[in-house]
Parts: sequence; C-alpha cells; structure tokens
Amino acid sequence: FDKFVHFANAFIAVRITAEIFRFEGLALGRFHRPAIVLIVLGLGALVEIAEYVVLSTIPDAGVGFYHNTLQDLIGNLCGSVTSAITAMGAPC
Repeated sequence: FDKFVHFANAFIAVRITAEIFRFEGLALGRFHRPAIVLIVLGLGALVEIAEYVVLSTIPDAGVGFYHNTLQDLIGNLCGSVTSAITAMGAPC
C-alpha cells in the first residue's frame, strides 16, 4: 500500500508542478518534462530524509528501514515518469 501511495503522490505532484510551470509561464523546451520529474523526485527525497530523521530519533516509529527508503524512491520515480509520459498530449 505504501508504494502505491508514493506512486500516486508523485503522479499527482508532476501534474501540479507542471500546472505551476504553466501558470508562471516557465518553459524549458525539451527539458521541461525531465525538469519537472527531477523536481518531484527531489521533493520525494526530502520526504525520505524526514522519515530517516524520525527513524533515527524515535524508536519503532513505523516508517521503515533503508530498503523501504529505496522502494519509496522507486515508487516516486515510477509515478512521476508515468505521469510525465501520460501527459504527452496535455501541456505538461
């Protein structure tokens, strides 16, 4: 279930970030979609860093261990790339 949440969050975050770029008039040409995916991956990494801090300071916090972090980042990658690819017809 956690991996699906990471996938869905990243999928939606790409759409929101693309909409912010569009609203602000930011266009990066052919690097537009990859830049948005990298921004979303960076935000996901910040969430994982926060989970690591919780895991390091609170015993049995229930946020997982190192393998869980990598799985979450893979979920973020899959969700963000899927969103960017499926938005090919939309102004992403």
